[in-house]
Amino acid sequence: MSDHYRNGYYTNIEVIDYLKDKLTPEQFEGFCLGNMLKYASRANFKGSFEADIKKAEHYAKILEAYRAPRTVALQQGHKVVIESTSPTVGAPPTFGTVRC
Repeated sequence: MSDHYRNGYYTNIEVIDYLKDKLTPEQFEGFCLGNMLKYASRANFKGSFEADIKKAEHYAKILEAYRAPRTVALQQGHKVVIESTSPTVGAPPTFGTVRC
């Protein structure tokens, strides 16, 4: 985890995990897609081409892993329920789960 994210309440959590917990599935998928487009679109114009392509691929892998359990469940005809819990004041954050 980058040091600039280590402040305050959320010192032991990756930002991507926090976003997964706080955003709806559609919002999180949009976040990943937006970052994929951002890094792929700027690859020839800002910084390192290779680094930006790797970042776009990184978000593609995150999105693929995020969607995998729901995709399999839906293909098998199961109802997919996303459970998410918000942390209470003073408690460590908890993470949402996918239940099929």
